Amino acid sequence: MPLYRRNGFYYFSITDPDTGKRIRGSTKQKVKYLAQQVLDEKRLLAKTQGLASLTRRCPTLAAFSVDFLKWIDDTHSINANTKKFYKHGWHVLSTTKLAEMKLNAIKGTDCDTTTFPGGPYHANHALRTLRRMLSLARQMKRLYGEVLKVPMREVVGRTAALTISDAERIAAKMKKGDCKDAFLLIRGTGMRPAEAFTSR
Repeated sequence: MPLYRRNGFYYFSITDPDTGKRIRGSTKQKVKYLAQQVLDEKRLLAKTQGLASLTRRCPTLAAFSVDFLKWIDDTHSINANTKKFYKHGWHVLSTTKLAEMKLNAIKGTDCDTTTFPGGPYHANHALRTLRRMLSLARQMKRLYGEVLKVPMREVVGRTAALTISDAERIAAKMKKGDCKDAFLLIRGTGMRPAEAFTSR
């Protein structure tokens, strides 16, 4: 029976139809309809993430980051720039609510509602890192079932280009100082505004 009572509490039993493996555990409920709700949740979890997800604890994103960063340092399958990309992506993720969530609890809506510093491009940097972390966790058997398809943010491309003559006309109307220097530096080098503002 999927539900049975022992010592006043209801216990569940779930069998994998493919392997025949059975998992038993306590619902921690004394009322049958509440125990049935727990059983339904367990069945859904087993269906979406595999039977092993019921017996093995899934780490938080922050806890798994230790293995992720070690993999970045040890692997030969990615180049130095990609390693730098992932390390910075984790740095951004570590400041968000996603860091303290368990890997199997992160949903697409969590990704959509998380606020990242900077614009959509910066957010996608972190989200691509999250996607790689979840994929690696699945390979390392720290996460079971299907890996979340992490949704990306829409990035609006440039719609106009500022020519040198346009920049010169604008600069001619600006007062001398940091603002004018930053404007000319950005137009002349293609530097990002944040990089220009912190330059000396």
